Amino acid sequence: MSWFKDWFGKDYDEIYADRNPIQAQQQLEFLFSHINLKPKSWIADLGCGKGRHLQILKEKWSNTVGFDLSMYLLLNGNGPRVQADFRSIPLKKNAFTLVGSFFTSFGYLPSKKEDLMVLQEYCNLVEVGGYLFLDIMNPNYITQNLPPDNTLTFPDKTVLQERYFDGECICKNITILKDNQKQTFSEKVRLFNREELETFFSKNHMKIVKIFGTESGDPFNLVSSPRMSLLLQKDSND
Repeated sequence: MSWFKDWFGKDYDEIYADRNPIQAQQQLEFLFSHINLKPKSWIADLGCGKGRHLQILKEKWSNTVGFDLSMYLLLNGNGPRVQADFRSIPLKKNAFTLVGSFFTSFGYLPSKKEDLMVLQEYCNLVEVGGYLFLDIMNPNYITQNLPPDNTLTFPDKTVLQERYFDGECICKNITILKDNQKQTFSEKVRLFNREELETFFSKNHMKIVKIFGTESGDPFNLVSSPRMSLLLQKDSND
């Protein structure tokens, strides 16, 4: 069983409660300072979760749809959302002016081949002249600045988090102690460097417009930026 099929439920939602609409608003403000979409543009939020980006997007662009695999997050969120496996998204090609993948919603699959299959689906969804926004970790930074193991205390449970890098992925073991019972979960996110992504996107007629180094839109620095958020545009050679 893949880790992401088990993990994205109530406990995940509580642990990542700091990922709120305010943070989403800041990220979208810097993104839309670099692109200009028409009111009737179609937007896809891939890995939308409960819809914190989706709700904000929907206020201005009515043709906004979210996609996620977690039924818990879909049922407990807001906005138009569809359950989907990103390896095979049941939509026609070139359907969206903007495809967004926020907060490390990519790199979850057991093999690099499968992850690139997902990225291929992302590219296929973007119309000619449209944009893909891929918000991921900067591998050069995170492998040198891995957060230490920590313990989180909640009113009803204690959460232990252990992190390590296995050579390809940032991994996290999560132990939840509640009512004298123990549950274990995991996260495993594959890292991709800038060069291999540039090569992949070039083959798929996507050019990098801008790379951001933080969720608030700071310039990208290969060594010191925690994020590597790519804004790409599809050219007309598809």
